[in-house]
Parts: sequence; structure tokens; C-alpha cells
Amino acid sequence: MKKKSILIVEDEVEIARLIQQLLEKEGFGCRYCGDGVEALRLFQQQQPDLIILDLMLPGMDGLEVCTRIRKQSGAKDSYILMLTAKGEEIDRVIGLSTGADDYLVKPFSPIELVARVRALLRRSLRQEEQAQVHRTPHFTVDVDQHIAHRHLDSQPSEALDLTIQEFKLLATFISYPGAIRDAPGAELS
Repeated sequence: MKKKSILIVEDEVEIARLIQQLLEKEGFGCRYCGDGVEALRLFQQQQPDLIILDLMLPGMDGLEVCTRIRKQSGAKDSYILMLTAKGEEIDRVIGLSTGADDYLVKPFSPIELVARVRALLRRSLRQEEQAQVHRTPHFTVDVDQHIAHRHLDSQPSEALDLTIQEFKLLATFISYPGAIRDAPGAELS
């Protein structure tokens, strides 16, 4: 499985390095930056799985960074954990309503930070496991919706009317690309 990537956006270098060391020790790939403008650039470039975002940043504050990330179409829907000294209830409500998935107040417990990161990333693992859409150049099969489409050159895709058994066979073949073709004795005459 691919190592999960985390972008740490924190203007206090010592805190950013501490977070990076904690998370790299847990097996995550981390990068950090110290201002909001750079955070947006790195987000575009890296498309991290999770962003740890301070609110009080030079260049652009964390709320604006969060808002802009959430408005980007076609971008990865990264989890955002706000980590900030602003701990009033209204600050937490604003942060969460802006698009943050979690909110942790400084000073923070390193153990709690790692636990919250793991909890957020577990959600993404469950979603990846649940999304069962298989695509080939000629077919798209959505196992959850029980829908199959055939794609023909320069024509709109065509929904296939399959029996349950036919659908299961197509889904099985598509979910193991190359396995049938590469199996011993599978040569076609």
C-alpha cells in the first residue's frame, strides 16, 4: 500500500519539525511549509492525503487556505486537521464550518495528534475499500450500483442489460486485469 502523505502548514518551525518527526516515525510521508500561499502551491503539486493546518499564518490565514482548498474542483479531497492556539468554541465552529475535518488546540498532546491523524486516514482507507468501480478501455463496472457500461469508439457509452450471473462474471474479470489472459492454457485460437 502507498505511504500516506501529509502536508504540515505551520509557521513555527520547531512545531512543524516536531510534528514531522512524530508522523514520519509512524510511517507517514511529510512535508511542511510556513505560510498560506506556499501551502496552496504545495497542495496543488502534492495532493496530500491529509493537511495539518495552523490558522495564524503569514501571507494567507488558515481559514482562507481551507476555503480555497475546498473550492478547488478536480482536486483531491484531502482531510484537513486544524491545529491552532485559537481554542474558543466559536473558533472551532468557524474552523469546522469552513471545511476542516478535525480541530486540535495548541498546546497539544503528541499522542493525541497521531491518534487523530490515524483516525482521519482510516476513513480514507474505508472509502477506498468501499468504492468498487472498475474501468477498462471498453467497460466501466460499478459493483455497488450494479451497473455496467460498454464504451465504443466515438460513440456514447451504452448501459449493458446483464443477468446477475453475467454481471458477476464481468465484474470478476475486470477486477483482475490480465489474470485470465495470463493464465496457463488461456490462449485463444
